[in-house]
Amino acid sequence: DALPILYSSCFRILARTCTCVTKDFFAVSDLASRLLTSVFVNLENVPDCRLTFIINIFVGRLVSFCPTNAHQTILFPILEPLLTSLQVRLCNKWDIVKQNEESRVDFQMDINAVTLTQADRQST
Repeated sequence: DALPILYSSCFRILARTCTCVTKDFFAVSDLASRLLTSVFVNLENVPDCRLTFIINIFVGRLVSFCPTNAHQTILFPILEPLLTSLQVRLCNKWDIVKQNEESRVDFQMDINAVTLTQADRQST
C-alpha cells in the first residue's frame, strides 16, 4: 500500500513545484517533452481514480500557473496529447456503457417474450 502513497506524493510535489517555484520550474529546458515522457507516459494503464488525481492536483496547477509566454512551448504540447488520450478513454468507456445498456434491453426483451409465451401456454 506504499506505492499509491508514493505515487500521490510525487504528484503533490510536482503540483507544489508549479506553485512555489513557478519561475524556475517553467524555465526547465524542454519541460514539455520531459513531462510527457515521464509523468504522462502510459496513461492508458492508470486507473481512473489516479488519473482524476493527476488532473485535479497536477494538471490543474500546471494550467493555472503556467506563464502566458510558455503556453505555446509547455502547456499546449502537454494538453493536446493528454486531452486526446482522455477523449479516447471516455469514448471507450461510453461504448461499454452503451453495450451494457443494449444487452440489458435485449435481456429484458427476452424475459418479456418468455413470460408472454408461458402465459399463452397457460391460457390454452
